[in-house]
Amino acid sequence: MNPSPFIFSNERKYRLQRHIVFWVAWWLFMAVLYAYFIPIQEDYNGYFRYQLPVSLVNALLYMPAHMFLTYSLIYFIIPRYLVKGKYVLSAVLVMIAFLLTAALSNLIYSGLVNRVNHIFFPNLKGVYVAHRGNMYITLLAGLRGGITVGGIGAAIKLMKYFYFKEQRNLQLQKENMESQLQVLKAQIHPHFLFNTMNNIYSYTQNTSPEASRMIMGLSDILRYMLYDCNHPTVSLAKELKIESQVEFAGWVSGQKKDDLFNNASIFCLPSYAEGFPMAILDAMSYSIPVVATPVGGITDVFQDNYHLLIFPPGNIQELSNKLKILINDSALRKDLVAHSSLVIKEKFELSRVVAKINDLYLLLMSKAG
Repeated sequence: MNPSPFIFSNERKYRLQRHIVFWVAWWLFMAVLYAYFIPIQEDYNGYFRYQLPVSLVNALLYMPAHMFLTYSLIYFIIPRYLVKGKYVLSAVLVMIAFLLTAALSNLIYSGLVNRVNHIFFPNLKGVYVAHRGNMYITLLAGLRGGITVGGIGAAIKLMKYFYFKEQRNLQLQKENMESQLQVLKAQIHPHFLFNTMNNIYSYTQNTSPEASRMIMGLSDILRYMLYDCNHPTVSLAKELKIESQVEFAGWVSGQKKDDLFNNASIFCLPSYAEGFPMAILDAMSYSIPVVATPVGGITDVFQDNYHLLIFPPGNIQELSNKLKILINDSALRKDLVAHSSLVIKEKFELSRVVAKINDLYLLLMSKAG
């Protein structure tokens, strides 16, 4: 059952209608109450038809004080402090609001009520019997109606607050249940779907190879939609469908590096910029043919088509051609390995490198001193 928009809607027109109805009802209630039970003048006591017009006017005059207290509670104290668990501060603010409302009621009584009564009801003698006395009695009398209407407004506000809170909880429970059902569906449906597609694919392999190819493409699309589209990124290898052919090893050293080089057939370094890459020396020391770009000091030491194969940086087609040449030409691979291994032994063997560094230090020291 849908809740009544007049009671629960936050649209401006419904909110305005609610407030108008509430305050009109309160105004009439106060007027009738005072006309029946509180004599305006001793001579009028018990004469409802004489007291009602005066009560209507005076109840309207006290309305600003009642509105001040009510709206302070429902739009300031309750939403900002009470429902957030700040109970002590809420109690202090409520007491302050009560005192301000009593003071405002007293000002309205002393500065406005008698003057208005004198203008509209010149034959009226005296004032409200309930208001006779000192200032404290006047404050209490003015606060009495304010506390009543403020309490009613606060009760309505809290009931609506807890109603909407309960509705939010029910909605969250419903959404949680629906999400769990979706998870179950996602776990069950793909299993049957892919089984069915696999059966169709097996059948069409012999009857219609083109249909088999289209089913495989559809299967890839569905797999992406079910398993990959919710991820922030998808690996390039997976997108190119070469996951089983590549391995992203990351930074490696020690035994892991030895294992990778021992299992490698070709080493490729497609860099755009280098100094003198030690990775090429590593590959050549493991007797692996190398394909690289002519950057940094590579071409100062090694020759194209003799020690390694060179291709321009960023030229994918040329890189593909060089790799194909090495894959298909075993004799070329052996020649590149033989020539590069010789350079490694002559120039980059550990003992030779240490000796050269030692000679360099001795030279620098002799010049310094």
